[in-house]
Amino acid sequence: MSKSKFIEGKKYLFKLIKIITLEEEFYILEDIYKKRHMLSTFYFKNYDIKVNDNIECYIDNVDCNGKTVLEPEHPHYKLNTEYFFKFVKLKVVEDTPSSRLSTKSHKNIIYDIIVEDIYGNEHNVEPYEWQKRKTYKPKTIKCKLERITRGYFVLINKEPLNNKRKISKFFEKLKGLFDNGIS
Repeated sequence: MSKSKFIEGKKYLFKLIKIITLEEEFYILEDIYKKRHMLSTFYFKNYDIKVNDNIECYIDNVDCNGKTVLEPEHPHYKLNTEYFFKFVKLKVVEDTPSSRLSTKSHKNIIYDIIVEDIYGNEHNVEPYEWQKRKTYKPKTIKCKLERITRGYFVLINKEPLNNKRKISKFFEKLKGLFDNGIS
């Protein structure tokens, strides 16, 4: 590995040298090559990071100019691990795209499940079709933590289709077959 060359997605050790305030507050982290990196403190208030701490950070991005975007390892949640997150709400947004080519407008309905982590931060999860109902209000949602970017979680819905729903769908399909004259 050449000096200041990191691989995206890999984890490296950095030392917190100091905290500075410009227009906002920043951590000044130093890598093993003694190169310094700035990281906004805004997204990491719950991480309990202190000056002189050694911090493991994932390389979130390296841009074409060599600027490295760091993501400190979360103190509670680990990547590629499944957790139950508190269900907050099912968010439904109607999006009406406009098109110059068509006089008709159609509505796109966008669904998002909003969940909460242990610190009260909200994150979005893409729902399955069977979760896109106003009556869907579980206590928790099982999700896999795929990635963290600036303290925000990219979650994959892992909520299992429970037996009650499976049986109900089976009988709906069976009823449909009989209604269509198939016996």
